Amino acid sequence: MEHFISVPKTARYSLSAEPADQHTVWIVFHGYGQLSRYFIRKFEFLNPKENLVVAPEGFHRFYLEGFRGRVGASWMSKEDRLNDIKDSNSMLDLVLDEITARFNNKPRIRILAFSQGVATAIRWTLASKIQTTDVLLWGGVFPPDVDFESQGQRLTDLKLRIVVGDQDEFYQGERRNRLHEALDAHRIPFVLSVVPGKHDIDPVAWQALSNP
Repeated sequence: MEHFISVPKTARYSLSAEPADQHTVWIVFHGYGQLSRYFIRKFEFLNPKENLVVAPEGFHRFYLEGFRGRVGASWMSKEDRLNDIKDSNSMLDLVLDEITARFNNKPRIRILAFSQGVATAIRWTLASKIQTTDVLLWGGVFPPDVDFESQGQRLTDLKLRIVVGDQDEFYQGERRNRLHEALDAHRIPFVLSVVPGKHDIDPVAWQALSNP
């Protein structure tokens, strides 16, 4: 019989700069096998005087090849998924509290999620107290546990932009169509942007899309 206990856990996140009141805050969610300190480099083009990038990191770390060498992180797997979702949401709430406490006024918050990070970002946005309408989802789909009936109004309130590379091998065909059809069926507005490239964040395309 399985049992569960809660234990202290140290989470890691990366910042692009020290928070300042003039900053717009970008909370960015990495994909499978990425680390926050490397993922955050994709946003170096943003003006550091105007933007603060916050990159949380998934709890699960593993060797990318074999038993040594490069390490990556992921947000969760199918094993004990409900506890992983709860723990990730709690961690993200704490990161948000720690960052916003360093501002004199509430900053504008924008979300960008890539690949596996899309599911985590959507779950957290729907479950948390975060006040944002700007959500940019790149190369990923909603998690299957989103309840469009009960959570549809919150989704409708978001400014959803879905981005996909025209050669993205993971976000094509049925997976993409199911999401778009579900959004349309529940009258949840979104903007679809198809950009050149494969399953990765293209800096040139991202720079154009990041503008208000």
